[in-house]
Amino acid sequence: MIRITLSGALGRMGREIISLVKTQDNLQVVSGIEQPGHPMLGQRFEDIPITDDIARSLGRTDCIVDFSSPAATLANLKKAGKTKIPWVIGTTGFSEPERALVSSYGENFPLIFSPNMSIGVNLMFELVRTAARHLPKGYDVEIVEMHHRHKKDAPSGTAKRLAEIVQEEKEGSFIYGREGTVGPRPEKEIGILALRGGDVVGEHTVIFAAEGERFELKHQVTNRAAFAQGVIEAVRFIVRQKPGLYSMAEVISGHGGEG
Repeated sequence: MIRITLSGALGRMGREIISLVKTQDNLQVVSGIEQPGHPMLGQRFEDIPITDDIARSLGRTDCIVDFSSPAATLANLKKAGKTKIPWVIGTTGFSEPERALVSSYGENFPLIFSPNMSIGVNLMFELVRTAARHLPKGYDVEIVEMHHRHKKDAPSGTAKRLAEIVQEEKEGSFIYGREGTVGPRPEKEIGILALRGGDVVGEHTVIFAAEGERFELKHQVTNRAAFAQGVIEAVRFIVRQKPGLYSMAEVISGHGGEG
């Protein structure tokens, strides 16, 4: 049995993960972590005790899954980061220094830190890399993402990662939307546009446009179960690994040394 401590347990993703774990063999959420002052502290949700102190759960957990907030994730890592317990972190909205700090914890324990746990999106990452690597000059790249009105960070972590992949394969600078008389589009510009509205779970489109043609790679999530399924796969993968920073691409391929 893989025992999971879930931070952000009562958020949208947390509840989805709890629901899916209940259908799985050999997986159990044994503790839920929420922010101080949450009305459910000291109570149970789906028979899972809810606390605001991750340290209380460390002695009876095999994996920590964190879908909270940047501040909460960093606080949890500070409390539990010296343990050897594997982590799966899907929290987004970190600054660049914060992302580097979170990633550095892979030196201590097995860690998956991904802006999107969807299997499809992580395959999209590879397809975008292939396209950016092989397309000749003259193809402009634009990235458009849309999420529900409650999402706090923009652009999404997934959109940022898509832009980084393009930049890794071809030189370019990011521009976040346009306004006014901006003039002709610079050749090495990578446009990123964030849309917010309604209850959209998540949509990402990467557009490659050239003179005479355009093609798009698009991923749509219609239900958070897609993210939760990726989390399940990540948990089953990470508990078998040695300390290190792992990607969802490695989860999908099944690569990684046994711990």
